[in-house]
Amino acid sequence: MFCDAMLRLITPSFASSVDVNLDWIDEFESDLIEYLPYIMTILGAGAVLYSIYLGVNMARADSSEKAQEAKKRIVNFFIGIAIMIGLILLMLYLIHNIRGWFNS
Repeated sequence: MFCDAMLRLITPSFASSVDVNLDWIDEFESDLIEYLPYIMTILGAGAVLYSIYLGVNMARADSSEKAQEAKKRIVNFFIGIAIMIGLILLMLYLIHNIRGWFNS
């Protein structure tokens, strides 16, 4: 029964009968592009402050174990920043191209 329902969902006749309203995508894309510099500024300022905090913790480390832990946190922080930038770029790409995927 579940398989029959899934097969009906992916058939071309069902897909052509669905009217997908994608007007919200244009509004979301324009809002995202408008507010993205502000979002990136806030995230960048937070990242700078957190990296300073991590650097101070590494400089004040009493033992080599604490220094190694602080170094791991700094490396993980930069990996997280790279992933965040990649996800933002991926989101912009997907938002820009999603209308074409639904129309084709």
